[in-house]
Amino acid sequence: MPNVTTTISYQAEDFGFNEISSFSRDVEDLDLNDFLWYLLKVTELAGFDVKDIHAVTGTGRFYTTEE
Repeated sequence: MPNVTTTISYQAEDFGFNEISSFSRDVEDLDLNDFLWYLLKVTELAGFDVKDIHAVTGTGRFYTTEE
């Protein structure tokens, strides 16, 4: 199970307060649904107001974080 980490840094920005945010999670191998939940959290961390994330694979399978 890989550990995926995203770091969002405003250290070099003139308008920021030099803040750094980081989110890390173990994502189940080859589980697109689990990875979508990771992406949802990262978008929130970046400051976006995102409710759901949807993905369609090349074979036409549909995945969503919608409950």
